[in-house]
Amino acid sequence: MSEEKKCERWEGNRLEDGFESRGDIPAGRCAGDRAESRAAERLGDRLGALQRRLFVGRAFELGFFAAFLGRGSTRAERVVNVYGDSGIGKSFLLDRWRELAAERGRAAVFVDIRGAGRSIDVENAISDAWRGAADDAVLVLDHCDELGAAEQWLRESFLPGLRADALVVMASRRPLEGPWAIDPAWRSMTVHLRLEPLGYEEVREYAGRLGLSDEAGDSLWVRSMGHPLAMALCGASTAGPAMLSYDRPEQWDALVRHWAGEAENEALSELLSAASIPLRFDQEALSGIVGEDVSGLLFDRLVRLSFLRRTERGWGMHDTIRDAFRRSLRARKPSTFERYRERWISFVAVRLERRLSERRPVAQELGELLQYLGSPVLRAHYRQSGFSANYLEQADESTLPEVEAYLRRRRDTAKRVRIRCSDPESGTMFRYDLDEERSLLRLTGVDPRRLLEWDRRSLRIVRDPAGAVVGLVAAVPIHRGTIPHLREWIVARAYFASLSDDRLRPLLAPPERPAGWFLLSVDMDDLEREDRRSDIVRIMLDAVLSGGLTVASPPPLPHYEEVHKSMGFETVPGAVHFDYDGTTPTATYVADVRDDRLTAWLRGTIGPSVPQREKPLRLEGERQFEFTPREAEVAKHLVNGATNGQIASRLYISEAAVKKHIQSMLGKAEVRNRTQLVARLLERP
Repeated sequence: MSEEKKCERWEGNRLEDGFESRGDIPAGRCAGDRAESRAAERLGDRLGALQRRLFVGRAFELGFFAAFLGRGSTRAERVVNVYGDSGIGKSFLLDRWRELAAERGRAAVFVDIRGAGRSIDVENAISDAWRGAADDAVLVLDHCDELGAAEQWLRESFLPGLRADALVVMASRRPLEGPWAIDPAWRSMTVHLRLEPLGYEEVREYAGRLGLSDEAGDSLWVRSMGHPLAMALCGASTAGPAMLSYDRPEQWDALVRHWAGEAENEALSELLSAASIPLRFDQEALSGIVGEDVSGLLFDRLVRLSFLRRTERGWGMHDTIRDAFRRSLRARKPSTFERYRERWISFVAVRLERRLSERRPVAQELGELLQYLGSPVLRAHYRQSGFSANYLEQADESTLPEVEAYLRRRRDTAKRVRIRCSDPESGTMFRYDLDEERSLLRLTGVDPRRLLEWDRRSLRIVRDPAGAVVGLVAAVPIHRGTIPHLREWIVARAYFASLSDDRLRPLLAPPERPAGWFLLSVDMDDLEREDRRSDIVRIMLDAVLSGGLTVASPPPLPHYEEVHKSMGFETVPGAVHFDYDGTTPTATYVADVRDDRLTAWLRGTIGPSVPQREKPLRLEGERQFEFTPREAEVAKHLVNGATNGQIASRLYISEAAVKKHIQSMLGKAEVRNRTQLVARLLERP
């Protein structure tokens, strides 16, 4: 048979690059040749090649491990604990580390604890795998959460018997605990490396390797937020943009099944669903959401799940994980979802009002309300607010060199910015693109030394947890000392030129009580990062909620304009200028919460759930009976006629807790029922 005849059956199965779609066999070769060429190749080899092709990002982790291999025994740490929630990509990283070790001439001995079985089997598996290993081999253990009783054997017997320069890698969902963290010796020899979700560019690279379009790559980013498991599920089909869309519940269900597998029983699984309602929660919050006391034991089990993270004010989970559980609850139990949601909104609204009356920061409460209320633009930008660890620091002469270095770095490394974000409630996606020049417009008019001369409060630094400067806030207090400068300053001068004498006069306040703030700039080094954009919104909200007048004239770009309008800023008539580029008209915006306008601003920003201010009720018996702070709060609602259920919802506690507080109050007031208690509370001496 001719070569042409033998290969007829492969017609139509060739790709444009001249290779067949089945196995990348050169065109013109037949099945016999194909079988011979692949005789030495196994399915696992091809699978590994595909996995390597789809591995993106983790540059820091790869560099870290390479440095570890190169330094050898010069480092004190000999145990690397890489950890992160289920699906974050630990096993894939271990595969790359093993390849990296091989490239450096060091063998990697790998043991998957999950498949080893009983503790004695785990011990035997590790011992057998290590037997005969080279002196400089690297021991790699995956799924160390399942070591069980073998963990003590590993720590007390096996590892101490290795060479002093041995390198051990242990992967787990949670950081190693117990003696690994408590014992000073083990703590000094162990380095913990947490895996975080991937960034925007890395997700785009992954999408490109799957053959997805740029638009589909953007969708992949906003749906997965860089979580590798969600990325893998979203891009499972290369036939088209098979994104994690809001009308494909099977994708959300698959995510929920994966993560919910960590919950050991139905009670914990249901509590996990309730925990998806707020951005952040604690034990008391969850008790209020479910309407009954959550035991400390059950709560401890909940927060030990790998994908829950401790934050400054409670616990939370990655945005994609939370979305998955929330949507699953809404689909499975819609009435339960609405009941949980309404309880949460009611509680946060009351807490917001209380903190405002106490002049305490309320950006946290606003963030909670914004996820269900308010503008889709604001929800999209504020969705990661709970996980930013960045902090503000007042600038002064000693930090000016850092500020000036930040400005130089921003200008020297200016790049095109692609902002992609979505509203988690509606699924609406927002796209903003800034070229290099426009990405620097926010720094127009920022002169650090001049600003500090006007008022030392005018300049603040945004630092990351490591102390590096990642942002700059130029917010000038408006008072009689700064207004002469602002009236002559670019970006600000148009606003003050638009004011009549009657409107200007109230702004000539004393420096110790400024009339408000002029936001010259809230700049971040990387607007593509969710936490940086959330920081901007939080800083702006804090400025508005500090009271008075907040004025801003951001660059005339859709991203900045839409954010300001969504936050309740209104356009100032007659305050248009051309200061950014000399040709583009730029509006000035103001948020005015002076006098009694704060509630109106809140209602305009986040909706009608903001409670009206109530006249403070003086309870004559409150101090007389020595009520606790919580009992005093219950008392205020009690005298207003609230039921136990309403009090529980407003204070975000269970009804059982309300009954307990009332019972205690009855004893202290020496009365027999709540009617007598209310009378005693209201009676005057």
